[in-house]
Amino acid sequence: MDINHHIFLWNQASIKVLDVRHKKMNKDESLHAYKLPASVFLFATRGSAAVKLNNIEYLFKQFQVIHSGKGIQLSLTLTEAEFEFYMIFYRATIPLPCAKSIIEKLEKSNPFQVQFSFLPNFPSSLFYQVKLMNQRWQQPEPIGRFHVKALFHQFTYSVLEQLHVQGVEVKQPELADQVIVYIQEHYAESIMLESLAEDLNYSVPHLSSLFKKKTGYSPIEYLILTRIEKAEMMLIETDATIREIAESVGYKDSYYFSRLFKKYKDVSPAKYRKIALSQRTAQDYPYNVMELSIVAQQSQRYIGDNHYQYTKKGDLLMVKPTKTPMLASLFLCFTLLLSACGGGAIDNSSTNGSTNTSITQSREVQPKIKTIITGNGEVEIPENPQRIVITAESYAGYLLALGIKPVGMSQFGLRNRYFDGLVDGVENIGDDESLEKILELKPDLIITKTSSENIENLQKIAPTIAIKPKEKDFKEQFLEFGKIFGKEDVAEEWIANWDRKIAEYKPLIQEKVGNKTIAILGVGEKEIYAYGDKFGRGGEIMYGEFGLKAPNLIQQEAIDLKSGWVSFSLEKLPEFAGDYIFVEDNADFEKTTSSILWRDLPAIKNKRVYIMDEYDSFFSDPISLDKQLEFIVDSLLEREK
Repeated sequence: MDINHHIFLWNQASIKVLDVRHKKMNKDESLHAYKLPASVFLFATRGSAAVKLNNIEYLFKQFQVIHSGKGIQLSLTLTEAEFEFYMIFYRATIPLPCAKSIIEKLEKSNPFQVQFSFLPNFPSSLFYQVKLMNQRWQQPEPIGRFHVKALFHQFTYSVLEQLHVQGVEVKQPELADQVIVYIQEHYAESIMLESLAEDLNYSVPHLSSLFKKKTGYSPIEYLILTRIEKAEMMLIETDATIREIAESVGYKDSYYFSRLFKKYKDVSPAKYRKIALSQRTAQDYPYNVMELSIVAQQSQRYIGDNHYQYTKKGDLLMVKPTKTPMLASLFLCFTLLLSACGGGAIDNSSTNGSTNTSITQSREVQPKIKTIITGNGEVEIPENPQRIVITAESYAGYLLALGIKPVGMSQFGLRNRYFDGLVDGVENIGDDESLEKILELKPDLIITKTSSENIENLQKIAPTIAIKPKEKDFKEQFLEFGKIFGKEDVAEEWIANWDRKIAEYKPLIQEKVGNKTIAILGVGEKEIYAYGDKFGRGGEIMYGEFGLKAPNLIQQEAIDLKSGWVSFSLEKLPEFAGDYIFVEDNADFEKTTSSILWRDLPAIKNKRVYIMDEYDSFFSDPISLDKQLEFIVDSLLEREK
């Protein structure tokens, strides 16, 4: 472990102590597979015990310090008659936005998830701090909790210092192994990818990316393969009915399970069982004939010795599997929300004219198809899609302006107040492209960004249009959407009205502002952000349409370099501030207003600062731009609002 790397991240983090517990156990007590709800320090004060964190074992004796991360399973068995210890649960977060280098360091090695155990050289000070933390934690007054926070920082400093001196080995739990353990234990349950990621203290995209890099599969794909594997063994080794097998592996709808199984194995479960029974010789065992996708063929103990009840964790993916051509269509039918998967999954084969009459009557007549060129290549889409899901919130307003209401969009997009009255009844799919929620909505078209890590999976759910952000300006993008949905006249009419308004307001604004500069700012916890002409927040209007001047540094670093934005420290605020300032309103901005540097800005003294909502101002679609134009014109011309 690079201790300086970890200290750097501890120094960047916002820390909150969640709980302090004092535990006393006797020889008749034990702790088994307790899933840690948060990162934790354990500190033993009397006796000893054998501790297991997932598959890593430690001897936990007097004054021993153990650290582990959220989501790890803790087991504890006494090795003496009595055992006494403390548990200090905490949450550490890196405030966003932050520098990319900080995120990269955190992803490389997360100090709040690592495991280590050591016996400190100077335990007395740690013991005093832990004991005092527990005492103060019992006090209901806020001052007691504040004291705990201070003591926790002292405790952490002492631990890091002694780790450095002793050169203790710190182990980063393998994320893929944790996910495998969880799936193998809970494959028969409804698993939410979001909750799994939260439990392991990772974002959904990062968890999926690391898991796929290690195993070759996404967590969702691995869950499907695990369920199919379990079902295969039950078909061969038991007389359970198809319905019973479906329920035992997590599918409440046996018809859906049968369709899913057939997509993967090319035969129905009933036929698979028939083939297996007729070929039950060593050389023709159906596992050899039909080739397992998860377990290598040499892992026969998994198949024959222990049957479907084999539960040793981690063996399912000891050998990297070989993907089968059926995987793409397999994923199409999958949903983690089991209650919503009753036969409504979309079959991509419908785009080539075939008809699936066994799902719903509405599919007997296939929709007309057209081909378009998008950021993800040539895509066949319905001419008149009825159930559109938008995972790229930046483009939701374009569809709404065309009179098209999606069936689902991101939570961030739904928070835009400019959409009020236009998105009633639209489902919230979250901000991480929740695949299970998208599947539940049964879309016939999905709109996302080319930067999405889920494009491949989204394409298996429904035809997917991927848009490269900022490749087109807002007028070009609106015309493109108009062309896709056969509403070019609507887009052209909006653009014509927009140009008329700009022609009316531009001379008034330029006369009012003259050669003075405009700065568009956002405030984070540790940095301030200045935005350019193609990053929302009204930049398209002020710098683009009205041709107003930006301060030199913003012009050079955010506009000329086409980066869209630039960050800087509070000390450099006077260099980036304009004669006029438009700034996003949030809690961090409130803190900035108390700074002398802020109060001394000419824009403040001349009352030329205008507060924007940080959510509404983010968007640069036709609906949002219309509202932003009103706000900007009213602000600069000092009109009554």
